[in-house]
Amino acid sequence: MKNHFLLLLLIVAFFGCKKPDHNGCDPYTMINNNGLPGTWELRSTVSGLTGSKTGYPAGNGQLLVLTNASYQFYKDGSIISQGNYTLTKKQSLILNKLADCIIFSTSQVVNLIDLNGDTLSLAPDAYDGGSTEYVRIK
Repeated sequence: MKNHFLLLLLIVAFFGCKKPDHNGCDPYTMINNNGLPGTWELRSTVSGLTGSKTGYPAGNGQLLVLTNASYQFYKDGSIISQGNYTLTKKQSLILNKLADCIIFSTSQVVNLIDLNGDTLSLAPDAYDGGSTEYVRIK
């Protein structure tokens, strides 16, 4: 009877657990996101093709609002994208090392993420991906 119970338990565990697909990122090595939630305002973008940088003044209305698991992108007071996000670590193609990344549920793009004080930088893990920089306002 004990052997039947163990066999049943193994079968349930094997077929009941499915590893989610996170675009090559390791969902089991999570980044500590204690400093990430808040309201972030866009301050600059860099074109991946030309390398040109565009600056945005304070109060420009382009916001990224992050909670512990969800996000909202705003432009001029209107939500333009929202959903959940996943934070993980991934072997970066452009950095050639293990790096922090964020995946937004409405996109297939894996973004490298760097949080340095009140500055948040996001960049697709691609050679011509460009980057965006946000400053915490709340």
